[in-house]
Amino acid sequence: MEFWQYRLGYCSAIFDLVAVWGLFQGRRRGSFAIASCLLLNTAVSEWVASAAQLQALVPWLYRPTLLPAGPFMIDIRAVPDILFVFVTLFVLYLRYRDEQARQAAISQDLAAARRMQELLLADSAEMPAGFAVDAIYRPAREVGGDFYRTVPLEDGSLLVILGDVSGKGLDAAMLVAVILGSLANETHRSPASLLAYLNRAVMGRTGGGFITACCARFYPDGRTVLANAGQISPYLDGKELEVESGLPLGISADAEYTDTETSLDGAVTFLSDGVVEASNASGELLGFDRMCALTTKPAEEIAEAAQRWGQDDDITVLKVMRIAKLQPVPA
Repeated sequence: MEFWQYRLGYCSAIFDLVAVWGLFQGRRRGSFAIASCLLLNTAVSEWVASAAQLQALVPWLYRPTLLPAGPFMIDIRAVPDILFVFVTLFVLYLRYRDEQARQAAISQDLAAARRMQELLLADSAEMPAGFAVDAIYRPAREVGGDFYRTVPLEDGSLLVILGDVSGKGLDAAMLVAVILGSLANETHRSPASLLAYLNRAVMGRTGGGFITACCARFYPDGRTVLANAGQISPYLDGKELEVESGLPLGISADAEYTDTETSLDGAVTFLSDGVVEASNASGELLGFDRMCALTTKPAEEIAEAAQRWGQDDDITVLKVMRIAKLQPVPA
């Protein structure tokens, strides 16, 4: 019996070596090797235990298997099982270390993506005379799906667009890059025409989602033209502006949008739904009433108030203010 016990012990040791080999052959092969060795070692242990019952029947097969180790006695038959335990723990440690390295690499990639998104959202051009912009963007994760752009135009007007891609994370951030890229050479359009163009540009790219957006063009004489695609309407000095809203972008290629023209002389605040949908620990939303009262404050104070209430989504606030008297329209 001892002969077979030793031979089965050798087999168990071989199984351990196979597990180590599998570890360096890739994640799937290593996992398969570990699982296989566990099952085979279990089978070997059961076989040896069964064979030990023969000792009473054939005692002449039995030879002592205990070796002295100082004050202790070691059963040679247990060595393969001990080795297997150590190998398994070693494999699990290496798996943990690899996972930690993978998570660190993902974190570095997300940080790089956030820096890139911040560069895409940054406004490098100077504002037209008579306008000031106060904007803040705080994603719920490393990267987010909110976007905004302010574009000074040759006639002294200012084009503003703010929107929100459904979903979060890298997928939403990639769609934001598509939208901002599509805006590059199309800012001469009216707000409604620009939304229609962006709608066609993102059709088939949203992965079943959609994009809300509000676009406005501020003229030096106080005239303002707005168009909305399912986004929260902007606020003027704490009061919601009545703007006709069309379908969010990316739902229907035939969607139409309408320009709403008005004369505005005050601070116009654009917000993403991450502000109104901020939720506290009890699940209560910040809501439109509280948000309406906040819109008279600077952009950073609005964003901080929403974060303190409980941020669940990306938060974007953009305020457009006139800092000079309105220029009359030439006769």
